[in-house]
Amino acid sequence: MHHITKPVTAKATALLLRLHFLAALWQCKNRFMEEFIKFEEIIEPDERHGLIDQLTGTRFTLESLYRTLDGIKLLDSVPEEIQSQFNVTKNLAIYTWYSYSLDPVAQLKTYILIEHALKLKFEKDNWPFPKLIKKAINRGWVKDSGFSHIEACPQDNTKYVRKMIEVLPSLRNSAAHGSNGLHQHAVGHIQICAEWINQIFSPDHDHNQVREAGA
Repeated sequence: MHHITKPVTAKATALLLRLHFLAALWQCKNRFMEEFIKFEEIIEPDERHGLIDQLTGTRFTLESLYRTLDGIKLLDSVPEEIQSQFNVTKNLAIYTWYSYSLDPVAQLKTYILIEHALKLKFEKDNWPFPKLIKKAINRGWVKDSGFSHIEACPQDNTKYVRKMIEVLPSLRNSAAHGSNGLHQHAVGHIQICAEWINQIFSPDHDHNQVREAGA
């Protein structure tokens, strides 16, 4: 009896590739225990970048990493202390080339920097992160249209950012506990962080009225 072999669809192929990718990712995640770097390996690229390239078919280089980070800018209206810490975050991301485990540290830094920017803008060091985000949205300082990774809804320009009232603090808290995950998310986080900060300190806002009555 002959079995009829059904043609493999593009969707099925993509699913199989994703399953293989996730399996390999899990193996890589559990393969590495972080160790103190050897002196002779300080300026050598972390081998995990090569593993990601093999799994995704991409080509990741130090030059491409630098060019991308160099292209992420803050507005001149952003205070120097935020500019300075943002550059620290970008420098940290550069060194993920040599130590992959710095990637989640750079991600954590972006969450902390967004909160720092909001506290500085409102001049409210004691306000919790969710309250800061909510107040910024209510004032119209932060909108979906200010982010490049999403498509804003014309009927609701705060649909995404309203979700961030709970999501961002949760991500920050989770990242603070550390991660052994194998991913290259620092650059994307830095881009989003820049877009938060540029909206918060946009010259279009009235910087002289940052306190809310009765707050």
